[in-house]
Amino acid sequence: MSFRESRSRELGKGFLLFAFAYLSFAAVVAMLAQVGLPDSAAAVLIVAVTLLAFVSLGFVARTMQLPEFQTASRLVPPAFNGMATAAAFLSSAGFLGLAGAFFAGNGSELAVVAGWTIGFLLLSVLIAPYVRKAAAVSAADFLAIRFDSAAVRFAAVIVTVACSFAFLVAEIAAAGIVGAGLFGIAPETAIGIVLAVILAGTLAGGMRAVTLTAVAQYIVLAIAFLTPAMVLSFQEYDIPFPQLTYGLALDEMIGLGATVAPATPNRYLPVPPLDGFNMAVLAISLAAGVASMPHILARSGTATDAGAARRSAGWALFFVMLIIATAPAYAAFASLQLFIDPSLGTVQADMVVLSLPAIADLSPAMTALIAAGALAAMLGTATALLFAIANTLGHDFFGGLLDRHGPPGRRLIMTRIALIAVAALAAWYAVDAPPDIFALAATSLSLAASGLFPALLLGVWWKRANAAGALAGIVLGFGAGGAYVWATLFGGMAPWQPLGSAGSGLPAMAAAFFGLPVGLIATIFVSQITREPTEEETETLAAIRRPSPDGRFEE
Repeated sequence: MSFRESRSRELGKGFLLFAFAYLSFAAVVAMLAQVGLPDSAAAVLIVAVTLLAFVSLGFVARTMQLPEFQTASRLVPPAFNGMATAAAFLSSAGFLGLAGAFFAGNGSELAVVAGWTIGFLLLSVLIAPYVRKAAAVSAADFLAIRFDSAAVRFAAVIVTVACSFAFLVAEIAAAGIVGAGLFGIAPETAIGIVLAVILAGTLAGGMRAVTLTAVAQYIVLAIAFLTPAMVLSFQEYDIPFPQLTYGLALDEMIGLGATVAPATPNRYLPVPPLDGFNMAVLAISLAAGVASMPHILARSGTATDAGAARRSAGWALFFVMLIIATAPAYAAFASLQLFIDPSLGTVQADMVVLSLPAIADLSPAMTALIAAGALAAMLGTATALLFAIANTLGHDFFGGLLDRHGPPGRRLIMTRIALIAVAALAAWYAVDAPPDIFALAATSLSLAASGLFPALLLGVWWKRANAAGALAGIVLGFGAGGAYVWATLFGGMAPWQPLGSAGSGLPAMAAAFFGLPVGLIATIFVSQITREPTEEETETLAAIRRPSPDGRFEE
């Protein structure tokens, strides 16, 4: 048995044991709640033990080795890498917001699902294997390797920070909201706890700790999301697969003469009603964003090789789809129960997942389990975002631009300093986060698509692309997408209404409609009117594209 197979089997046994232990623990708490344990105590117990597990894994994975810290020594098996990627991706939008979007029922949730799905396919086929083949640590690192340009690296660092920071603040704020409501404490205190858990999962072990905690976070969020829906599905339809039975709930609603649930506020995934054209634009924007979002691309660098990076993205899509395919069940089951018993009142869209146990009269322990899963989803994304920002600052900005010949230990120290500084700043902003922070966070994928996707795509698939073109594409594409986001969210401009379209106009989260073509055209045009790539640059691209190993990219 090879070392990789042995490691994969060892990880499999460990996380299988973790999943069994967590399920058993949740079941015991639920039984204790049935015999007198107060609901509040059950909730605190489930969430506290969950957070303690994440902190413990972060401590166990501590390291002082730069390869371990930056890329987990590139030894993460594809299935586990896929789970970690799913945990990094789902966030409050995937765990709470998507079910709320289905509950609101304006149809735009289908554009989100299509965009996310296509995005992982693009990542798997077009980008992830080549990022890994170049032995890149980050999106900025890959572009700097491909184009041999400090200016391109710097521009990519700016885009990485800009498209990730608001997302990070939003996830910390969301975790603070859930934690404060669950524990009955001040939001500031809840955010402090969240900050401590996030730092525990990044500071001591870097990507090694991020990976271990992310796999555990996915296990927790999957158990929390699937279990209540499966229990309710079995109770109502004798089939424990909500992905198959939510259609029966919809048919039952139609038979009872129920109407579609009213559109209610959804802060975690603020998708307005859209017509067909704008839905298509949103799906394309999200797809390009998934394929170029820095904290998702960083997971490609932890794979064992280029083929494993492709398989990791495929596994990530599978694990994300488990949650996506279950989200409509929450909306259907909640809508049916609310129609049958109107005294339950109106439920806000972003509270459908957390409210389902109470609406369907399930055990209160289910509510605590879902809350723990929501926190796991938010922490998984926040941890990945924080590490992506800090690693980009430490590796690309400090190590790649300011101290290129410095020792690895200094780069490790600077990355850890960046982790603390960025986490503290994000938590400070999250305490008084403005109401539109979630709308701004929702634009992150579009901003990544505008600023990074053209350079990444053409950098791999067009040999004529050069550093000047890539720089122009990053700056102008990000500028165009960012300008639309700023104008619609903060500048008072109404969303652009394409000629002949209906609905509420093009949302800010589809800003890549402007940024993506500008970035692509700028990259192509400037590359054509400037010098051709040097022989060394051409050979670098050829080596990136070759399936066989290449010594120039070894650590």
